[in-house]
Amino acid sequence: MFETFFNWLLEQQLFISCAILFLILLERKLLSHVSARLVYALWALLPACLMLANLPDHLKPIHNQFISQFTITPSNPVTPQLSLS
Repeated sequence: MFETFFNWLLEQQLFISCAILFLILLERKLLSHVSARLVYALWALLPACLMLANLPDHLKPIHNQFISQFTITPSNPVTPQLSLS
């Protein structure tokens, strides 16, 4: 239980750190070109992304497994043909 919680905490810390660093750099570069309201809206996306990333499994969308059922194999085996000439 503790190990699972610790791994979850590390994953969240990495996500939050990267997102905050990205937002700080973006704010420095974009603040002269866009309004402060847009920058604040970008900062408001951080908690929303954290909540979406931590949704319970029963609320997450189900991935379609239809494509992964097909296996493509060549009719002739692929063999490398090496020659020295």
